[in-house]
Amino acid sequence: MFIQQEFYLWRLSYDLAVNQRFDIVFIDAQNSEIWLAKEQRGIQVVVRLVHKEINWRNELKREVDDVQYHISRNKHVFPGGRTRLHCVFISEYPPVDEWDSIEYPPAKHVKEVSVHFLDDAEKYKELPFFMKHFQISLQPYHSTTEEIEYERQSQYLKQQVMSIHKRRKKEFQEVFSYGKTVITFVFIILNLIVFALMERYGASTSTSTLIEFGAKYNPAIIEGEWWRIITSMFLHIGIVHLLMNMLALFYLGAAVEKIYGSTRFLTIYFLAGIFGGSASFMLNPNIAAGASGAIFGLFGALLYFGLKNKRLFFQTMGYNLLMIIGINIAFGLIVPQIDNGAHIGGLAGGFIASMMVGLPSQQHLKRNKLVAVILYGFCMVVMLSIGIFKGDGFSL
Repeated sequence: MFIQQEFYLWRLSYDLAVNQRFDIVFIDAQNSEIWLAKEQRGIQVVVRLVHKEINWRNELKREVDDVQYHISRNKHVFPGGRTRLHCVFISEYPPVDEWDSIEYPPAKHVKEVSVHFLDDAEKYKELPFFMKHFQISLQPYHSTTEEIEYERQSQYLKQQVMSIHKRRKKEFQEVFSYGKTVITFVFIILNLIVFALMERYGASTSTSTLIEFGAKYNPAIIEGEWWRIITSMFLHIGIVHLLMNMLALFYLGAAVEKIYGSTRFLTIYFLAGIFGGSASFMLNPNIAAGASGAIFGLFGALLYFGLKNKRLFFQTMGYNLLMIIGINIAFGLIVPQIDNGAHIGGLAGGFIASMMVGLPSQQHLKRNKLVAVILYGFCMVVMLSIGIFKGDGFSL
């Protein structure tokens, strides 16, 4: 019966979404099709449920090939190279000809494919196998002879699944709108003002001007001017250096401040900048300045966000962000003038600082905060100690 099949479609979708915490990726209520996904032990499990009659094996083969094609075209929605695809057809009858022997070669982003037919005659036999495949336990479905009861439950479950889908989409949107871009613009304005003052009273490329305005200068830091690690974050050497960093700050700062909120963003920015400056003090004996360490800390904050929200991270920025980080680090290793210590140190410092403050949308464990504080403090002591020893003439 049509209405009974609809009931099974929405009941199974509801159980996977609610009881097993599968993400609802796509719903086409008009054509009775739902896609769900979940990461299980490093494997991306994708379930496509559809109420559809498949008559011939060739038709089934084309159907599965189309599903694999859509996954490969939307890899940002289905991240990871180890995807296990389950195509579940809820129908009155299975295909007329033999379909169990069809082989589905792995596609570019799909490593394994399985097909399940929950037809009217075999659904009670196939459903336990389907559940066992996922290592999940679903509540038994009580059959009824009343068609009106099937219709009532089907409509209720459909509304519940649609509501879950809308609510989770709203939660995803709220993640990127927790805070407003305020501190980012304040930092950009401060950097521009400081640069203008440097140009007015000297030159941003002048060594003496840089030292006078508070650049990272190891001999002065060893003598007690530790504040240079902070002030150097607001100095830039030349207009190109300034514009490159301000452009990066505009895009990265806006993203991090919206995700973490202004207070957390402020904490991450300064802690990352101090961490990067300390790494530069340890590794780079030359005069250095710039917001690069703090900006790389924003990369670290986004990586921490990705660790806690893998699916959302890869759906939005994941692969592009990782590529940009890789290119920047590689570029820094090739070009000798770039302060790699500040960049890598800022990246690590931003990640640790994000672990300290946590994400606003998630419960933050005090244990994680304590571990992050201890790690940050330990690394700071080590970096500053090594910098002092090297500056005093010790060789390590």
